[in-house]
Amino acid sequence: MISPEAERRIARILLGLDTAGTGLQDIESILLLARVLEAELTALFIEDDDLLRSAALPFTTEIPLSGGDARALDVARLERSLRHLARRMEAELAQAAERAQVRWAFRILRGRRLPTLLAEAGVEDLLVLARTPHSTAEARQAAQAHTVAVVFDGSDSARHAVALAARLVGQDGHDLLLLDVAPAGKGLDVRAARQWLLERGIPATRRTLSELTAGRLLEALRGNVPLLLILPADHPAITTPGFIDRLRRHLPSPLALLR
Repeated sequence: MISPEAERRIARILLGLDTAGTGLQDIESILLLARVLEAELTALFIEDDDLLRSAALPFTTEIPLSGGDARALDVARLERSLRHLARRMEAELAQAAERAQVRWAFRILRGRRLPTLLAEAGVEDLLVLARTPHSTAEARQAAQAHTVAVVFDGSDSARHAVALAARLVGQDGHDLLLLDVAPAGKGLDVRAARQWLLERGIPATRRTLSELTAGRLLEALRGNVPLLLILPADHPAITTPGFIDRLRRHLPSPLALLR
């Protein structure tokens, strides 16, 4: 069963920001999440090592948006641009967080994006990767979403994710969807999780996936875009090349990773 310890407090929401400027388009809903969980919001702006290494290559060029000829991409100029973007995003976050009366912090880190973010996330943190911009129709669909979806693999992370989802659903009356990828006979059984939820007056729909891949997840969520998709941060699929990028590219919903 899910023990009372699974209903642990989330002390911080870590919001991953990137050099594409994504992350703040969901800031109002993420600030609301921080208020519900009574958590601090810490934004992490990642200066991507891969991007900076590419800029240092002799054949890398850029074409100014204002027009003109291609020119060599200067690493120092790129670093200045990244710092300028970080300062702008910090100012936007400060205004929004102060309006919402949410404690906040802003940090700049350098490294490969996902490994750096995962390294920062502890057991009392919820790592949120905001959705990337999508079409108007997809954005409208996401705005109307009323389901919290949890990838359930039977692990301790899954226990914590179910307890967190129950809290969110109980606050706002949303639906709860369990995407079951748990191996038979290992860890917490999804039936026990559903029973635990029912005892708290929360019915949950279950969908079984044969394996955890981006394609299987997107297929399972077709026609039911979630308000939030919670994933176990330590599942091997999370760091599979392209897994998170594909979800963010095709799913107009924030992703949350929990240990």
